[in-house]
Amino acid sequence: MKYAIFSDIHSNLTALQACYEHFLALNTPAKIVILGDYIDYGPRPNETVEYIQNMSPHIVLCGNHEKALNGGEDSKFSSPRGVTSSRLTRQVLDVSSMKFIDKNNNAFIEHDNILFIHGDLSNPYWGKMSYSEMQDTKYRKYDFVISGHTHIPHLLEIFYETENLNMRNKKKTIFLNPGSVGQPRNHCPNAQYMVMDTETEEFNYYKVPYDIKLEQSFFTEEFDVFYKNRLIFGV
Repeated sequence: MKYAIFSDIHSNLTALQACYEHFLALNTPAKIVILGDYIDYGPRPNETVEYIQNMSPHIVLCGNHEKALNGGEDSKFSSPRGVTSSRLTRQVLDVSSMKFIDKNNNAFIEHDNILFIHGDLSNPYWGKMSYSEMQDTKYRKYDFVISGHTHIPHLLEIFYETENLNMRNKKKTIFLNPGSVGQPRNHCPNAQYMVMDTETEEFNYYKVPYDIKLEQSFFTEEFDVFYKNRLIFGV
């Protein structure tokens, strides 16, 4: 089975359009997965939600930014500007967008021995899937664990102890993060996503150039300039 994984779009419609058009040009049928945090920080949340709906995704997860809209967890943001951004996003979201967010309210979904999750099992909304977290045997039952939230791509194979002489008493779980579509933080400003094949274990990470200046032009004075400027640097 092939999956196209998009995460942490953050209302960056221009970046999402670039990634999805790039994916379509691959002409590789795959199920679409959205790992959460598709709204907030950026200026076009309603347009982004509408675009996602038109992509006909197979899975849409709830990230900490969607959770903050409904659960009042904006106090967990690392800075006051994060709280302000969340409240501004809440003000501009229309009824249709809120219905979509309310409908897709799960932070993780198990499907075909795959765990799709925004954070990690210790903290599904805010967890950062650290290397020490990956060592926990609660992930042993999965073949793949696909997470977002950190905005930094990763690919690791973890081998757990188990009773299976044919496999030398080891069980492998592959951990992946596609990086961020709309607000990458790996010092690369390009929009990022991933296509994976669970049968061949082929994982393609894509960094797609997009018109950053165009997206920046949609920011108004209401938005903290920090979120506008960071798009240039990928931080």
